[in-house]
Amino acid sequence: MDTEASERTKDYVRASFSEATLRAYKSDIEHFVACGGVIPASPELVANYLAAYAGILSVSTLSRRVAALSKMHEVKGFDNPVKTELVRATMRGIRRKHHTAPKQVSPITKARLFKMLKTCEEDIKGVRDRALLLIGFASALRRSELVALNCSHVEFVPEGAILNIVRSKTDQQGEGRRIGIPYARGDYCPVKSLKKYMETTELKEGPLFRSLGEVELSKARLAAHGVAYIIKR
Repeated sequence: MDTEASERTKDYVRASFSEATLRAYKSDIEHFVACGGVIPASPELVANYLAAYAGILSVSTLSRRVAALSKMHEVKGFDNPVKTELVRATMRGIRRKHHTAPKQVSPITKARLFKMLKTCEEDIKGVRDRALLLIGFASALRRSELVALNCSHVEFVPEGAILNIVRSKTDQQGEGRRIGIPYARGDYCPVKSLKKYMETTELKEGPLFRSLGEVELSKARLAAHGVAYIIKR
């Protein structure tokens, strides 16, 4: 197999994961190696690593580290230490001893949303944030799905707007789905807010929700953690 074909294979393997998953896996493998781990790893090495960080790292983080190590060994064609009973038993013990109930984030209710919207100014930042909050609330999209929207994914129709979701966490094959958002009465209409945002910023192509420059929108797509920052602010 030539080098070009090998690189194409690597590209397709990377494309089978979301960008967020790839970043997480990369960080997990780097931590494992920095702590003395090697690839390929023995079951004893992986089990000792997990035991060393049990109670320090969360169970969910360790579970993801195990998944990253498992995937790395499978992709490379190495014997998978994660599938051995030693590693599985170690993880079962860690879950039993260190498991805690996941923290439940308080949902944004309509009343809370309206209070948040009242803090938005009439400048570009406020117009963007208002559209972001209303569309996010009306569509119930994940942060990653919201910031992945492009202008071409928005279709305005007489009844409101249609969002074309190309890919999501629950749609890794990219079959896509369409979400309809109708016009709403009152001052807080998601469709009207989105229209105002796109008209004010003259957005016609590229990322829909973007980060801000010094005085205007940049060409860069807003990051998922940026949405969390906007909500907290």
